[in-house]
Amino acid sequence: MFKSYQMQLCFIWVSSYRNIGDQGFNLGSAYHLAYDRKKSYLNIHKNPKYIPDFFGKDIVNVTGIVGENAAGKTNVLELINYMMDGGNTRIAAPFIMVFEDSGLFRVFGNQVRSLESNQTVEFEPYSGGKLPMESAFFTNIFDGRRYEFGENIHDLSTNRILHNQFGENIQTNLKREVQGQIRFLQSTAYRRLQEIEQLAYPDTVLDIKPAHVQFISPAWENINNRARNFDRLVSNTIGEKFTSLNELCQSFRKQVTMRQTERTFIYFTSFLLLLDFLSNEFIPDSREIGKKSTGRVVSADQLRDELSQLGLMELKRLQLNDLHEAITGPIALFIDKNYPHTFEKFKFLKEMDSYYFPALEKQTEGTYNRRKFQFSCELSTDVERFIRGYMEATTQLNLSYTIEWLGISSGQRAFMNMLSRMYSISGTVKNNNLLITIDEGDLYFHPRWQVEYLSRLIRVLPLIFTGKKLQLVLTTHSPFLVSDLTKSHLIFLRKDSEQRCIVLSPEELQKETFGGNIGELYLNAFFLKGSLVSHFAAEKIIALATRIKKAKRNYSLDDDLLLSQLGDRVIQTQIRKFLNDPD
Repeated sequence: MFKSYQMQLCFIWVSSYRNIGDQGFNLGSAYHLAYDRKKSYLNIHKNPKYIPDFFGKDIVNVTGIVGENAAGKTNVLELINYMMDGGNTRIAAPFIMVFEDSGLFRVFGNQVRSLESNQTVEFEPYSGGKLPMESAFFTNIFDGRRYEFGENIHDLSTNRILHNQFGENIQTNLKREVQGQIRFLQSTAYRRLQEIEQLAYPDTVLDIKPAHVQFISPAWENINNRARNFDRLVSNTIGEKFTSLNELCQSFRKQVTMRQTERTFIYFTSFLLLLDFLSNEFIPDSREIGKKSTGRVVSADQLRDELSQLGLMELKRLQLNDLHEAITGPIALFIDKNYPHTFEKFKFLKEMDSYYFPALEKQTEGTYNRRKFQFSCELSTDVERFIRGYMEATTQLNLSYTIEWLGISSGQRAFMNMLSRMYSISGTVKNNNLLITIDEGDLYFHPRWQVEYLSRLIRVLPLIFTGKKLQLVLTTHSPFLVSDLTKSHLIFLRKDSEQRCIVLSPEELQKETFGGNIGELYLNAFFLKGSLVSHFAAEKIIALATRIKKAKRNYSLDDDLLLSQLGDRVIQTQIRKFLNDPD
């Protein structure tokens, strides 16, 4: 009977998936498993080199998937998650999944009717059973792949965010991304991580918090188009020409371009929120024949009355400060009274003057029609609070600020993406056992961060998923991760002559990997052919040595300069020997 204390997915086999055919993958390290399809027999035996609690009490196991380029590392991760999707799986081919907990094995078979084994196993059909773990998938890569995972998989990929799938709005996803990053940076998990980092690595604390933030306004062309569209719909409804919003935009633009004070940002923010409200909530429906409804249906008299209450016709005559006071005062009250479902907008407008922006700078970018205003400042706690409130108050990003982080590298941003997305699902994971699959999570990292990648994951993930038992499956092109793992924790992939994915047994790689030499790991774990010297440099060195051996007189001053700058002292010494004795 399974108690699910330290459940892990220890083995999968599939008959066919992309470039994978009749292939099994060991994802646990305590046991080695192999499946014979013809006999429907599962062989299980203990790994004599297994070390219990190798990654601590909360990380049940870590598996690294490495190997030849295009061998199928990402395909394996996708396969795992499609299998973990339960009834939503898109894998129609036969496959099995083996879960292990304290030496007990539970096998799910898809299109596999029966199974024999040398160990006692619980076998049940895949379609009828509830899987004993949840799964999360993360990658920073955007390569156009569509992951058709169902609701059982926590899809944290950048591909999901940037795909407009099933009517999902990309801009909404991007807004949620920024909100999630702010929530994580303000969380107890992040503060606790900083404390642990300070103790473990006082000289290299994981600082992924941006130093500054930049707010980039929509292009004026976009703002003007929205204003003209609003005026047209109002004109169609009231039966007379209406140009007030367009005139307000022109007046505001002229004033804000000349203004250079810190209040300019506040004025711009309230102006954008007014546009957001008018374009998405207040906008009337033209009801033109053959056209789809674009807003609420109102009569001409009702619309005139509401425009009068808003005072929209008079706003174009106001100076910036008076306009701001009108938007955050009577207009905010009008919104609260007549549009209660937009409470967050009202709340933010009323609180707007309470925010402080340290050392705010204003810049402009682009030609006249495409011009954007950029405001940047230090990312303080108050500014974080402003961003969260602003995001909750806005409806669509195409009439809102684009928010960009400044003062962090691509590696820091990548790590923040990973951890903030993990944090965003931490409250929704119901199962005590979570499988986390990460595709090239160290892709953008500086080598120093690659060295610390696994140790940091092991420290921070239990802080995010408190009380959960975690299993990690990671793909990488970095030898540093290979150096952190024993061969029992690694899957080595190669391509055969027909470009199919094959798994090498740990015995086929002669050298051990844990704490191994980085150069040797590059040659062995990633199946590099030739030396560790890059091709351009190797070609230059070989040409130099060849000239010396053929005729010493061809050795020039430029050759001597190149030789003096050769980084490998052994090769440099050998070439100098050629100068003395070409043989």
